[in-house]
Amino acid sequence: MARISKPVRDNGRYRSLFEECPVPVLVVQSSGTVAAANNGMSDLLGYECQELVGMHARDICAEPADWDKFQGALEKEGYLRAHEMRLCDREGVGIDCLVTASIVQGGHAATKEYECAVWDFREYKRTLENLQESERLYRLLSENVTDGLWTSYWDSDWNMHITYLSDSIKNVIGFSSEETQPKSLWEMMTPASAERGTRAYLEQLALEEKGEGADPCRSWTTELEMYYKNGGTVWAEARTTFLRDDSGRPVGIMGVTRDITQRKRTEDTLRALSSRLVEVQEEERRRIARELHDQIGQALTGLKLSLEVIATQPVHGVAPRVSEALASINDIMDRVRDLSLELRPPMLDDLGLMPTLMRHFERYKGQTGIRVDFKQKGLQRRFPPELETAVFRIVQESLTNVARHADVDRVSVRVVVSPGVLDVQIEDKGKGFDPRSTLISGKSSGLAGMRERAALLGGQLEVHSTLSRGTRLEAKFPLAPLQEEKDNSWAL
Repeated sequence: MARISKPVRDNGRYRSLFEECPVPVLVVQSSGTVAAANNGMSDLLGYECQELVGMHARDICAEPADWDKFQGALEKEGYLRAHEMRLCDREGVGIDCLVTASIVQGGHAATKEYECAVWDFREYKRTLENLQESERLYRLLSENVTDGLWTSYWDSDWNMHITYLSDSIKNVIGFSSEETQPKSLWEMMTPASAERGTRAYLEQLALEEKGEGADPCRSWTTELEMYYKNGGTVWAEARTTFLRDDSGRPVGIMGVTRDITQRKRTEDTLRALSSRLVEVQEEERRRIARELHDQIGQALTGLKLSLEVIATQPVHGVAPRVSEALASINDIMDRVRDLSLELRPPMLDDLGLMPTLMRHFERYKGQTGIRVDFKQKGLQRRFPPELETAVFRIVQESLTNVARHADVDRVSVRVVVSPGVLDVQIEDKGKGFDPRSTLISGKSSGLAGMRERAALLGGQLEVHSTLSRGTRLEAKFPLAPLQEEKDNSWAL
């Protein structure tokens, strides 16, 4: 601030400049008495200029001690720039100000005065506080979200240098933000993903250049395989947008990265289940085709030959041939009925799970000679069709395996409904086998199919077996509250 001597201030031309200056100006004697104040100071504090003259500077400070601190600092330094000070207006409202002050010679050689230019600091302070609060909230967000936030700029060699990483990136890749700062963005992902990320960026940049200007909302999503700290990899989904300079040109990218490893595994599992479903359908079709060809086809061929013979026989020799043809027709009808029951028992749709199981156990004993010890709790009602089908198919496949491999004359079946769960157990005391090696070898499509049926309904299936000691299969299905059975009595 220019130092103005007393005679200059008395000059009319400079006095007019002093009085009309929009910047509040105050002249204070070293004793603390206000010697002069301009209109800007009057507007700031709400006093008339004449009222301010003669007041003590402490009277316009929010805290009287503030004047003593200000005066002490000014006497020590001789000049103060942008000193923060809180003044008080006529209504007692505090005003945050910045004061620039210098010491000048007063009207008498022995006196000193302080010339002070004052700026209202309130709006700037509010803006600064808002910015600080925004920064605090941003840091709170970036440090507490599970997704990783990052920014990156590229150099002339197209290396993406990381300039910021939130601490939450550790949730995704195991590395802390400090450990990843020296790396380029491409170094953090596998070569194939780095190539995919570069290609996606170049495609978006080409779209940017073809457009009629910058699109601040332009963003894209890329699935990337990133290196994890333990030496493995994780899959991440990166939602990315451009960072731009003042003219709107892209100079880097910023994004949010989310761990999608579990989602990718689930997708892979669903794809495998879909593929397995197609495979099971084809196996079932082959079995039906084989059944139709080997049994129904042969029986129909025999019936055709019998009818052809009848056509050439004299009347008195027809009766025995007709009896043979009728027997063939009855046999074909039985086989068609059995095949239909294996495909989809009508009772399952009409009467429900328990009657269908009871009927199946009767047929099973008649066909194999193996007795089924059946106990149930809570089956005196209907369940969702997909659940009834899954339970029936698992029991059916398990009993088929018992007949083929267990070498027993008795098998136990338990179906129990308890709060939240429908539990199915099939147990025999037969030969047993190694479930793990059987599943790995892929020799048991039936066992894999049962597991898939359970998994599709949110359930799980476990098989426990020991050689020469038997096998126990257990499938558990979740039940919604309305599906739970209220009747807890046991029944055969």
